[in-house]
Amino acid sequence: MIAAGDLSDYDEVKKADIAESIATDLGISASNVNVTIVAASVRITFEVLADDEPTSTIIQRKLSAAFATPDDATTFFTSAGVSDVSIISVEAPTVITTLVAPPPPTSPSTDAPSASDRMLPIAAIGCIVALIVLAVVMYCFCRKRTAMRRESIPLPPPSTTPSGTEIGLQGDEIGKAHLQKVNVKIETI
Repeated sequence: MIAAGDLSDYDEVKKADIAESIATDLGISASNVNVTIVAASVRITFEVLADDEPTSTIIQRKLSAAFATPDDATTFFTSAGVSDVSIISVEAPTVITTLVAPPPPTSPSTDAPSASDRMLPIAAIGCIVALIVLAVVMYCFCRKRTAMRRESIPLPPPSTTPSGTEIGLQGDEIGKAHLQKVNVKIETI
């Protein structure tokens, strides 16, 4: 569009006001509007970045309505608070849709455990269970072996001491006598 005035009338503040008024009307961020001012009386062009095709269509409809005639464009800027802008010529808006690439996928967090990290506790629990099972098997084996030894030891024949007192071991005492050293000293008086 072409505005009345001089190029020096459109400083950075005025360009920012124009961008803000367009962005506000379109419901987008002012950072998505780029305003360019060039000589030709004063040629004002602006680019609006749209994120997708539907947004681009909405923007084109709104701009076409707001800038249909020079009077519509002047009214648009005046109502948006941009003063001293008098539009004398407008062109049909051209909207270029540039699809912005989505952000790259985030890399896996270092806080998330890997498969090998998740397997570590399982392996540790497996080792503990295996040790417990081994201990129980060893205990049962030793207990059975001890019981078998007790059964295979014959009872000693009864013996007599010089005084005629009998010493004999019976039942469970045989196993205890076998496992422990028994010192028996018999003295006759």
